[in-house]
Amino acid sequence: PLREGQLLDIDGYYHLSERTMYQKALERAVWWLSKKDHSEKQLMKKLTDSAFTEDSASRACDFLKAGNYLNDARLSENLVRQKQRSSGPRKIAYTLRQKGVGEETAKAALEAISQDDEMETAVKLARKYLNGKLLEPREARQKCGAYLARRGFGWDVIKAACQRAGADEDDDNFE
Repeated sequence: PLREGQLLDIDGYYHLSERTMYQKALERAVWWLSKKDHSEKQLMKKLTDSAFTEDSASRACDFLKAGNYLNDARLSENLVRQKQRSSGPRKIAYTLRQKGVGEETAKAALEAISQDDEMETAVKLARKYLNGKLLEPREARQKCGAYLARRGFGWDVIKAACQRAGADEDDDNFE
């Protein structure tokens, strides 16, 4: 508490401010995490963008990591589980990179997708894409292949999925 005309102790004010800033950063981080999972990098950026010091944001993130409230591995696993029904591993890996998840953590989470699950998803998406479309076989292959590529599937999976979905009558002409 300051009174008018009283001298301000800058060091004391900074010390008090840093203590309260850490507490407020922690409260804000908990509030954001209560809404949805964030990666450590995302949370640090949100805190520093909200005018918290890097030190207070870092301390808040460290506290939350120690309590397992902030966990990049859990975020990655949940995201892979959620996205594997509509996307391929390449698109999921890209999403994880955008969220600031480390390369090793992302790779470990992506290993949960089996080749059979990936193929099943690609075939399901290819059939859904081709359903009701009257296309020549060559055009169907090209459009279906481009669609699956945008969804993040690899070339071998795209080729097999298009064949199983009925977009490809003969294997030799697949481009």
